[in-house]
Amino acid sequence: MKTWNLSFAGYAPYDNPQISIAVIVPNAYLDGYAQPHSAANVISQRVFRAYFEGHSGGE
Repeated sequence: MKTWNLSFAGYAPYDNPQISIAVIVPNAYLDGYAQPHSAANVISQRVFRAYFEGHSGGE
């Protein structure tokens, strides 16, 4: 089975960064339902969403 080492690094929001993250997913494999690169993207989206839902209204 072929595996990939996936990564994503980002920050948000673009114009006034409040959070930066790095996601590393070692040995990811294609499970038949999603592209392998989507794992790091999904994880990062959930982290950003959780952060901003907890910080609505700004600080």
